[in-house]
Amino acid sequence: MTTFGDRGRAFEDKYAHDEQLEFKARVKRDHLFGAWIADEIGMQGITRDTFIREYAAMDLTKPGDHSILDKAYGALVSHRKEVSMHRLEGRLAELMVEARMIVVSEA
Repeated sequence: MTTFGDRGRAFEDKYAHDEQLEFKARVKRDHLFGAWIADEIGMQGITRDTFIREYAAMDLTKPGDHSILDKAYGALVSHRKEVSMHRLEGRLAELMVEARMIVVSEA
């Protein structure tokens, strides 16, 4: 039989593990989002890779989705692509689902 302290530690360990998976999923999502934006505006090669890395690192420097959405909107508009914030938010949500599946499958 486990003690209350053991159960508490197990809960804390599970919480820490879940948070780590969520963090990895957000980084993966941002990477996928950056790749999608790069494809939408026709980027290739090293410029594309650098662009994607910038997106993957954005949540580390400015937590939250606002900054990544603003950057994506600006990039698309500057390349004369018609886009709405609603579409970008939807795509970000879709990619979060995909990223979670990838992270869980790798764990």
